[in-house]
Amino acid sequence: MSDLQDEYQWPDAERTLAGIGRALTRRRPAREWPPAVAAVGRLAASAWRLRRAALSVAMGLAAAWALTPRPVPPPPPAGLILLGDMLRIERRDPRSGVLTAADQVAVDGAGRIIVMGRRVAAAGRTPEELAAQLAQLYSSRQPDVPLVRVRAEHPVTVQIAGPADVCLPGPRTLPSGTRLSRLCEVLHPGRRIDAARVDLVREGHAQRYDLLEIASGAAPDDPVLQEGDRLELARRDGATRSYWLLGAVARPGRRDLVRGLPVSAALDEAEPGRPEPTVHLVRGWPEHPRILRLSPADEAIPDLALEPGDLLLVSGSERGLLGERPALAALVMALAGEEPIVMAAVASD
Repeated sequence: MSDLQDEYQWPDAERTLAGIGRALTRRRPAREWPPAVAAVGRLAASAWRLRRAALSVAMGLAAAWALTPRPVPPPPPAGLILLGDMLRIERRDPRSGVLTAADQVAVDGAGRIIVMGRRVAAAGRTPEELAAQLAQLYSSRQPDVPLVRVRAEHPVTVQIAGPADVCLPGPRTLPSGTRLSRLCEVLHPGRRIDAARVDLVREGHAQRYDLLEIASGAAPDDPVLQEGDRLELARRDGATRSYWLLGAVARPGRRDLVRGLPVSAALDEAEPGRPEPTVHLVRGWPEHPRILRLSPADEAIPDLALEPGDLLLVSGSERGLLGERPALAALVMALAGEEPIVMAAVASD
């Protein structure tokens, strides 16, 4: 029975060695086997007996190797240029310090950049080391060695979630240092996004932000987007019954709209910080935006009633809030359905 099992369980070579071992050790013939043949037989018999033990030991060693924790490679030292970084290279006149040129180059997959037709190793070096080499490279084509400054921007990847008609869901790579107020500039979402309902999920904690309040300065917290952040965008509700009062007022932000509320009453309630502020009214935003410049001396202002979704912008300077806050102007333009935004003025009688 054992010979039959061996025939079906073991390869021919092992079955042959096992058979030779049994034949040489089971019975001794009348004459003695030669010492070499007897040694081979004993070795074959021992291998046959120990085959299972050897297999068990090998499997145990393999399992132990698989379960042994591997050392985690240390993160790259801070301040080094990494693969995929965007480098800003500035050149200044060595005498006056005036900026003469500024270029942006990306570090490729091989860790190099192309400058003046040459491939220069960048990854794994500090910006100062790379700047010194580039200064020598630039000096080969001009008499003076320029002052070179290299600044590395590490891109971050954030997850975008929301309806398909509002944004393109999925991971997005953004430049390092991108703030939430600049989100619409880099993502170019649809005009149906609700700028007042942007949820930032970081390390499992969600917080809601109003991009208009952040861009206008009404909300001081303008977080820098980090690696692994998740942004949840919502569709704008067309039936909104609110307006925004932003800028140089006591309590800026989003407010509920009372039907027929005139602009003058809204300004009186807001207590502007200047007796005659510069007031702009953005109406029809974002589909068909119009910007109306309102003068406090105009007789038409008390009769001009606010409408849902209006942006009432109050400023203490002649430039207006859009001129003072580039982030607000960029946000209004990024979501505007028409370019350029129509400029109109309410003339006084």
